[in-house]
This record gives sequence, structure tokens and C-alpha cells, in this order.
Amino acid sequence: MLRGMGIVVAGLLAGLTFTSSIAAQGVEDLLPYVPDDANAIAVIRARALKESPRGKAEDWEQQHEERFLAGGSNVPPWVDVLVRASHARPGIPGGDWTVVLTHLPDGFDMAGLAERQEAELQEIDGHGLVYSAKNNGYFVELTTAGSGRPRILGGMAPATRQSAARWLESTSGNLGPIGLSEYLTNAAQDESAQVMLAFDMEHMLDPGFVRYRLNGAAALEGKALEKSALTILLQTIKGIRFDVHVDEEITADVHMEFGRNVGNEGEYLKPLLIEFLDDAGATLDEMASAETKIDGRKVTLSMPLSDESLRRVLSLLTAPSPHNGQPVAAEPAEPETDAEEDESKVDVRASRRYFNSVNNIVDDLSRAYSRAKSYSRTAQWHINFADKIDKLSTRGVDPDLAYYGQWVATQLRGLAASLQGTAVQVNALEKSVVYNVNAQPGYYSGADAWWGGARTAWGPYTYGRPVDVEVTSNLQQVREQQAQAVSASAPQREQIWQMINDERASMERKMIGRYGDEFGR
Repeated sequence: MLRGMGIVVAGLLAGLTFTSSIAAQGVEDLLPYVPDDANAIAVIRARALKESPRGKAEDWEQQHEERFLAGGSNVPPWVDVLVRASHARPGIPGGDWTVVLTHLPDGFDMAGLAERQEAELQEIDGHGLVYSAKNNGYFVELTTAGSGRPRILGGMAPATRQSAARWLESTSGNLGPIGLSEYLTNAAQDESAQVMLAFDMEHMLDPGFVRYRLNGAAALEGKALEKSALTILLQTIKGIRFDVHVDEEITADVHMEFGRNVGNEGEYLKPLLIEFLDDAGATLDEMASAETKIDGRKVTLSMPLSDESLRRVLSLLTAPSPHNGQPVAAEPAEPETDAEEDESKVDVRASRRYFNSVNNIVDDLSRAYSRAKSYSRTAQWHINFADKIDKLSTRGVDPDLAYYGQWVATQLRGLAASLQGTAVQVNALEKSVVYNVNAQPGYYSGADAWWGGARTAWGPYTYGRPVDVEVTSNLQQVREQQAQAVSASAPQREQIWQMINDERASMERKMIGRYGDEFGR
């Protein structure tokens, strides 16, 4: 589901600078603007991250500035707190919306945002409004300078102008109490973590589907009593929350809260969660070594977190809206603009930053590829990072480099399809990848919806809606068939990675030849 929570504030604002600072910020100013029916929320406390012991030791303040200008971070350096919220309807494609909220510095100019969006600055009742074609939504100046309240920028996607206007009308001038669920409100207001994701799960899981899923769980094979206990327990789940703490080291906690005390069956929640993440192609390597603590109605999994895993988690927060439908096999069209004619308009530094950003994303995935044990369960991260490349700003970027970025994103989607069990054909001479994803309606659990739908060589897990009390499951068979398909496609993935590496080296030589040392720096 968080893959579908995609709207980006920061990537659209690259290059804007402000001389004035923002007063101390918290989520309290932002939460009243979150629509009441949101069932997922995320908070990034960027200032707290940079002021952590590790942040200071490694100078994250400067790194943040550099990575943002390079497109590697979607959070502007001037942001203290960023809130994202969504209403998701698991199993219903396109059935979600997302809002993003952050405080604005005094020098922020909505006209500059409109210019970067190549859109016009509109106005509704004195509030600036900008359409974002890339995100299929709108940015709204929710509170203006001189209103007596902190300036707040909101983004909504997908959204029509009417829905953005109604969002503004529902919050402007008459801010009542926070309408979010108590679970999400408490999670957002807890300042103990610098990064927090929470999903309201109450009444989310269908009893028949819970039985179906548990019957297909490898961790519960032959454990009838445990299945019965977990079937009852999971139907009382209130929410799932993921906290990231940065001190000298990075650690993470997964909190699960239930409506009844957790008994001995709680020891199976960790292997079940790992299994769900594996099915969704969203494995976190550290989850296997997490320590489990059961305290009444709460279960907590605690683990260290690598820098790479942190970036994967952040990709869930900052990934832009997914493409309509499923990944397509077509290669991006060749750029129509002649590079020589457009050369005078090219910003060499912007081009180098774009090239570095694309390569940094590829390097993160390449490190996962070097660890074969975990790589086969990372399809969702490939999709997230491909989406991230698509949303990088190409303003002032050499057309050949812009095409290179599009091409790399296409290859990453080909890798994702292969890791989901889809047959992939590679033409190394034409540098093309052809694959098919048969999109069919699926029936997802809350956990699957949170991390993204699991898929097989035949499309999504199409569980259907089980209605009988006695539920059987074919998940083990599906997983085995998928694993065989993934294994069979390993040579094709090797070819794709080789093409990416070769094209990267070729493009760098081409750019240095075109722009000389200025690009090489």
C-alpha cells in the first residue's frame, strides 16, 4: 500500500533556497490537515535525524544538502518534519489517495514551485494551487503568510482540482480537533523515533482470508492449535507500526497491537511477518535476527538496521505514485530533441547530479544482488527505485542522460518482473528487455497491502475470497512454482545487470567527451 502512497514534495522543489529559518516544528500543526478517513500515516523528523549522534558524526546536514541537490533525497534540507497520510483500500487498484504536509519557510514562493512544475500558479480564495502532472495531483498552500498560523504546504494525489479545493475548504479557517483514529494520532505524536510508519488495521482482515493465509504458512505447518489461536488473535489486530531510531547506530522496532492479550502463539508472529514480506518482495535482511518481546496486548520486534535497509524503508515513504496498470515491456522512446541543438540549454552540473542519482539507486540494488540469499525477495524495492528514477528532475539535463535514466528504470522493472517469477527475454544487442505481467484482481491481506501485493509468474496471488469455515491453501505450491521460475530466470538477470553496467560506463565516457572535465568533476 505504501507503494501506492506516492506524491513527492521535495523532488519538485530542488534548487530552491531560503535564507530564513523555520521555527521549531512538530506534527501538531500538520495533523489537523490530514483527512479523517486516513488509515496510514508516516512521519519523517528530518531535523532530529541530522541532530542525532550519528547524524552529527557523519555530517548528515551537509550530506542531506548534497543528496537533495543530486536528487538522491526527496526531503528538502529546510524541512524539519514531513507527514504523509493515505487512505488505502487493499485489493482495489487505484483505490487510494495520499496527502503530504510540511511547514514552509518565510521565503517560499509558490510561483517558483509552479515554474518547476511547468504549470501555472492558480488561486482559490487567496491560497496558491499548483497542478503536478508528474504526480497526477495538486500542491496547495493550506495556510498563507499573514494568516497568523505557520505556513503549511500540502500535496494530494491522485487528485482533481475539485478534490484539492474541497480539501482546502474543509481545513481553511476552521481547524477542529484531529479526526484521525486514536491509534494513528498516538503513533504520529510519539517523538521517540525519527522515522515512523503506522497502519490502522482495525477491522481490516477478513476472517476467511486469515484462515486461508495461515493454512498456507510454512511456519505453521502441522500446528493446528496455533493456527486456531492466531486466527482469533489476528482478527483483533489494531495496528502495525514501524519505528526507526538513530543514535550512534540505526535500530528499528516493529510494534503490533492487538485487542486481546497475546499468548504463546505470539512467537509465530515474527516468522509470519517475514513470510508476508518475502511474498511481497519486500524483504529486510535484519528481520530474521530480530528479537521478539511480548507484553500483554503488544508484540515488538527489535533489530539493527543497515544504511541500505534504511534507504529501502525510506523508498516506501518517498516513492512517487506508481504507473497506471502494470509494468510495460516497451522501451522508452528515443528523445526527439537533438542533443546538439539543445546543448546550449544543458546545465552540466544538473546533468552530473542526475547521472549520480541514477547510479546511486542502481548501486543500492547492486549491493542487494551481491547477496544472493536476500536478492530473490527484493522485487518491490526494484519497483520503488525505478519509480524514484522516473520522478527525478530532468530540468537542464542532457537529453541523452534523461533517456539513460528512463532506460535504467525500464531495466529495473524487468528485474522486478523476473524476481516476481515472470519470464524475461533479453536482447543484449538491442539492449532491450521483454516481459509480461498478467494483471488480475487479487485479494490481499492488510500486511500484503502495506508492503505491496505479492506476485507470481502468473500475476498476483489470486487467493479469491474464501467463504467456507474449512479453508485449504495452495500457497506452498504457488511459492514453489514461483521459486522455480525465479531460479530459471537468473541468467537473464545477469544479462540485464551487465547491460546496465556497460551502458553506465558508456554514458559516462560520452558525457566526458561532450563536456570535458566539467562533467567529470
